[in-house]
Amino acid sequence: MNRMIFFLMSVFMGIGPVYWVPGMSASMLAMIKFIMFGTATAGIWYQAIITNRFAFPKGIFGPLGYVLLILFSIGGILQATLFEMAYALKNYSQSFIMLWTIFMAYHLGYDLLKMFRVSAAILGTLCVLVVSSYYTGFPGWSGPSEFIAPHLWVSGFGAMRTGWSNGCAFFTPLLLGLVIHNRNLLYKLVPLFLAGMIIMNQLVVGGRNGLLASLIASIVLLSQRGGRKYLLLIALVGVYFAASNVDFLLLQLRIGDQQNIPGSERTLDDISAGRLEGGMHAFEYALNNLWYGHGFGAFKISATTQIHNLWIRLLVECGILLPLTFLVMILKLLYRSYVSFKVYLKASIRVGKVDPELILEATKHRVFF
Repeated sequence: MNRMIFFLMSVFMGIGPVYWVPGMSASMLAMIKFIMFGTATAGIWYQAIITNRFAFPKGIFGPLGYVLLILFSIGGILQATLFEMAYALKNYSQSFIMLWTIFMAYHLGYDLLKMFRVSAAILGTLCVLVVSSYYTGFPGWSGPSEFIAPHLWVSGFGAMRTGWSNGCAFFTPLLLGLVIHNRNLLYKLVPLFLAGMIIMNQLVVGGRNGLLASLIASIVLLSQRGGRKYLLLIALVGVYFAASNVDFLLLQLRIGDQQNIPGSERTLDDISAGRLEGGMHAFEYALNNLWYGHGFGAFKISATTQIHNLWIRLLVECGILLPLTFLVMILKLLYRSYVSFKVYLKASIRVGKVDPELILEATKHRVFF
């Protein structure tokens, strides 16, 4: 049973940002991922109950945090449609259940470090395919028509390039941590290669938020003693790739001329694909009902475009209290991650275990997006 749960959790995390694969509908893949998540979670919670190890994290990452998020989302919930309300509650619940499941898995003795290694290897391999599809045309896969992805390298295996890039960024620090702490050269080069492929994949698809997160993670982690030469290697490869594909990268990163606008007339809003102006309109809309918001899904920049800034979206939908709660969570996350990171650097990782706080905080990396 332990092996099955380990396999399901590893694969589920590894394909977390994946929304499609060739030969399978997006809805079927979503159902498979849900079954994997549900089966692994049920197995871990069952084991925790029968071994008297059923416990939640303390503080804001435990049930208290879940209750606070629901409480401060009440304005958004009561004013939303039934579908939007159910979708928001599902996201809250699944995020906390995943966090608590990892917490219990650690206390049950699962090798979380190995689990994250497997998941990072899966995602890194998918990024290799994305980069290969741009350079060689192989594999020549294209996403489902509803995702508007004529080529694999347009948005990776995600529904949109932003979501794909953000999801990939979660695995960059996991791989680079292995580069720092493994003594065997081969065990350093493989995760370094996969981390490099994640970053190149983000450059190819043009996911700016995820790319920025990966670059920051690379600088922070590889600036430590023993990692600087690898940081230099990544930098040299990145500069070579950028210099060889200047026009393409400028276009993908929305810095180049996408709409035939002369360079002298381009504005920050043009570069942001209209998100800057849309965010300002949304912010003005939020001020009309600052305390309770306007309900989940209440504001769209256009008929098909949602607010891209997380903080403004929360402010519009639920009012000021929800983003303030998230801010408290992130400040605690940053503090605890900093403390755990110092301990992590000093401690030996060779025993195959890792401080539980570090693992728990790492799973919340995506909250920044």
